Formats: sequence, C-alpha cells, structure tokens
Amino acid sequence: MKNNLEQAKELNAQVREFVRKNADKMFDRLEKEEDKRMNR
Repeated sequence: MKNNLEQAKELNAQVREFVRKNADKMFDRLEKEEDKRMNR
C-alpha cells in the first residue's frame, strides 16, 4: 500500500512536469501566432 502511494506521488510529479513543459510550448506557439496576426 505504501509503495503504491509512493509510485502515485512519483507519477504525479512526472505528469505535472510533462504538462508544464507542454504548456510552455503551447504559450510560445500562441505568442508567435498572435505576433503574426498583429503584424499584418
């Protein structure tokens, strides 16, 4: 039981890191798109 809890915490940390990296990438893409649209 305790081992499962540790694995879940580890997984949550990995998931949060994955989401954070993807969010950073998506915001970068969003900013580029906004710049393209504003410069027309």
